[in-house]
Amino acid sequence: MKTILMVLNQRFLPDIRVEKEIKVLRANDYRVIVAASEEGFNSRDYEIIRIGNLRKLINRIFIACFFYSPFYFKKLTKELKKNNINFEDLDYIHVHDLIWAHAGYNISKRVNAKFILDLHENMPAALQSNYSPQFRSNILIKFIFNLVLGSKRWKKYELDSVKKADKVIVVVEEALERFPEEFKDKFTVISNTEEPGNWTPRPKKKVNDEFMVLYIGGAYYHRGVDTLIESYRYLVEEYPYIRLKIIGLKNNSYATYLNNLVIKNNLQNYVKLGYWIPFNEIEENIVNSDLCVVPHNNIEHTQTTIPHKLFQYMAMSKPILVSDVRPLKRVVEETKSGFIFKAGDAEDCAKKIKEAIESNNLKEYGENGRKATEGNYNWNHDAKRLLSIYKEL
Repeated sequence: MKTILMVLNQRFLPDIRVEKEIKVLRANDYRVIVAASEEGFNSRDYEIIRIGNLRKLINRIFIACFFYSPFYFKKLTKELKKNNINFEDLDYIHVHDLIWAHAGYNISKRVNAKFILDLHENMPAALQSNYSPQFRSNILIKFIFNLVLGSKRWKKYELDSVKKADKVIVVVEEALERFPEEFKDKFTVISNTEEPGNWTPRPKKKVNDEFMVLYIGGAYYHRGVDTLIESYRYLVEEYPYIRLKIIGLKNNSYATYLNNLVIKNNLQNYVKLGYWIPFNEIEENIVNSDLCVVPHNNIEHTQTTIPHKLFQYMAMSKPILVSDVRPLKRVVEETKSGFIFKAGDAEDCAKKIKEAIESNNLKEYGENGRKATEGNYNWNHDAKRLLSIYKEL
């Protein structure tokens, strides 16, 4: 049995993408060991070792400055020994995201294992998009941020990591355009699709003829949730029964900004802001919606990735509203599963929501989305591509 060490920069469990990949690999007789932070929870279904303090400030400083933490390999070695795992037993080092690429490559060289780099997102662009706008006005913070986390520096690191990797995974076709043609044979697209059998569409419970629009998932400055909220300024007078539910806020500056936006526009009776919920509650919230939204802003990061929630909405037979960033627009147009508005344009977003309210095709759009997840946009296809990487290596 071949052994894979998966190196994560984040908590585990949960991590929906990592979980899906592990299940596929284990079902095909690979042993998968996950090295994750101390956050998250354990399960008998996964073999997890905890590398303490991955998210502590000192580690973040080393990674940001040198793309390397001197403590990581020592801690990993200690934990592997504690769990009776020998380095020479490792056949593949599968690194999730760019942060630990340097560490993953060094481990692969030491143990003579294959190195797989799984890019969940465009990290150089994500670092720029995730940083709060109020920091941009502070000259000192802006200088330090651009010096350490600047896009040019991280793109250079990313390309260097791609050169060293035996195989590279990206989540969407548009991401391939970022890399030189000479490395294209290393790349495989494994998207954030779903297994439709895990999702059960069923009728919405009617509540006073409400038309419920839903956004579910992480809420950050680049995801356009503020555009979605502002669109309600153009809707509530004509459609007083329209509602918006946003689930996925964290206790941060963006959540405060969105709450102030709701108050500023006097939308308290129409917009409900909610924090993270357990994964097992997501399906019920999608069931009780009429239109599901991915309102991403049009920036480099969103143009080169695609979220799980799009395919979750589709698997639940819900009509979709997306902004016109390329991956989202491509999927919705191809599958005829919903509506597209101009990214960042609240008035155009309102116009498309109005179209949805008055449309007679919502059921058809939802059914089209479900069919797509049973066809081309099905995790089974992506799972085969994942396996093909390992078989080729």
